[in-house]
Amino acid sequence: MAKKQLVRTLGFVQILMLGIGGTMGADVFVLTGHAAGMVGPAVILVFLLAALQSLPNALSYAELASAFPVAGGGYAYISKAKKGLLPFSVGWVSWFSSMVYAALSALGAAYSLNIFLPFLPVAPTAVALVALFVANSLRGSEEAGRAQVILACVLLASLAAFVILGLVLPTGFTWAEFYRDGGFFIHEGTLQNMVKIFQAVTLVNVLFVGYEVIATTAEEAKDPGRNIPIAVVSTIFICAAVYCAVTFVALGVISAKTLGNSSPPCPTLPLASWEDGGRRRSVWLG
Repeated sequence: MAKKQLVRTLGFVQILMLGIGGTMGADVFVLTGHAAGMVGPAVILVFLLAALQSLPNALSYAELASAFPVAGGGYAYISKAKKGLLPFSVGWVSWFSSMVYAALSALGAAYSLNIFLPFLPVAPTAVALVALFVANSLRGSEEAGRAQVILACVLLASLAAFVILGLVLPTGFTWAEFYRDGGFFIHEGTLQNMVKIFQAVTLVNVLFVGYEVIATTAEEAKDPGRNIPIAVVSTIFICAAVYCAVTFVALGVISAKTLGNSSPPCPTLPLASWEDGGRRRSVWLG
């Protein structure tokens, strides 16, 4: 009997959007502010270093997924080298972490929807979102890939709008605000700045975890030997570019220390702004 295989329906764009969607989550809105508060504008350098740090592991996934274009990701690769408890443990941990992340993402989306639609209860909305995407995934990988393309495009478009509006609005980016805390490096001495930068790299490294979802869908990818490596590497560089752009604009709208201490870590754009006693004051949208 011939071995059953999944149908290869995912093209390059769908694979790339799977990687971006799996990598660029809610963490960018939370950790950006914390990292900026630690190192100031040098957080841009932090994102670049974190991307380079993630690249060797990403290349390993790309090589393995190209050599073994089967479903399962890390579990599939380990099971080829060793049978028994080890691959089972890897597969179970991967499944469990994905389940927890899906639950957290659903709750985050439900809370976000509740801001615009206060009549929506959070918990039932989260359950409904999980059920909706499970039903869509059961229809097939092509439908799931199409949904991921739409969601990733919405996310990228929203962040692009923030960057563009922040640069063009008269109450948006200013160099004075960007350097308000003392320059690109805000700590005294090279050693102190290096220590804080590497601490921040450790913090934001999680922002580049998620591209491995590409490897788990390798058996459904068209031309995996070509598309998967390009998609994995592109995911790292695209996410790094987006993080740097968003942070650059954010720090030009509100200073690093203020951003690090604020409850909304990624600021909205100000409707009006003025100088008062040497300090910049703003009226914010939302």
